[in-house]
Amino acid sequence: MNYTVNPRNVLATVKAGGSAKDVGWGILADSEESGNAWEQALDWGLGLAAVKVIGQIQRRYNRLPKPFTIEVNAQGECVAAHFSKKTLAL
Repeated sequence: MNYTVNPRNVLATVKAGGSAKDVGWGILADSEESGNAWEQALDWGLGLAAVKVIGQIQRRYNRLPKPFTIEVNAQGECVAAHFSKKTLAL
């Protein structure tokens, strides 16, 4: 499954004092297929992956990335972040 991440929403959640779990819930709430128990267990991993990718790009390029997708495999692991022209392994 792929989940779309909007970096501005993630940054707003973190600045408001939200945790990685809150970021993950926000991403899941924005997805069209949220609500089952498997995705509820995914919230921590998804939030941590999003914060990690955004932090790395901010440190390297000193700016927020454009919206991207995080790919999750059948075991619930975040495996890659897909941008328009690049893919980063997680």
